[in-house]
Amino acid sequence: MAPAYLDSPRVIAMQSARNLGRDTIRAAQAAWAAALFVGLVLFAVGDKARADEFFDAQVKPFLAKHCLDCHDGDEPEGMISLGQFKDTASAASKADLWHKVQSVLRTGKMPPEDEERPAEDQVKRIVAWIDRDVLKIDCEGPRDPGRVTIRRLNRTEYTNTIRDLVGVEFRAADDFPVDDAGYGFDNIGDVLSTSPLLLEKY
Repeated sequence: MAPAYLDSPRVIAMQSARNLGRDTIRAAQAAWAAALFVGLVLFAVGDKARADEFFDAQVKPFLAKHCLDCHDGDEPEGMISLGQFKDTASAASKADLWHKVQSVLRTGKMPPEDEERPAEDQVKRIVAWIDRDVLKIDCEGPRDPGRVTIRRLNRTEYTNTIRDLVGVEFRAADDFPVDDAGYGFDNIGDVLSTSPLLLEKY
């Protein structure tokens, strides 16, 4: 049974005020979370629109004037065709190609010396666009963690694990076959194999 003082009007009023305060804080947190989500969505939409606007106003004319004579059509120079890109998203889908473009623009290798050279500020704008909009990491894209190898313990790790788990200095791994080594290490999952002899020793 609860103490009588917990039923007093003052205590009840304090509990009601505390609960009201909690509800207000929760409502404010939910409102902030919703506003943040909407803001991020609007920012992403606005960011894409800004990137496409820059592509139409700056990148397309630059490519048409300095690049497409050689790098377009059925047999483009160096098998690099830049006429296929219609917006920033299509450029971002070939980030490796644009990384090369950025490199030759930065070093001044392209356009060739016998062709009309773009102004330095134009080149800087295109290089900055490649950095900012083409080579940026897309956090919304598909995740590919790659192949994860299931690895086993090498002999030293096995001995230490038995000691840590059981508290006994038992060196069973001394009878195990020698561990495979790669790149100077004997604890790389892709290198360590489990032979029939090792299974028998286990």
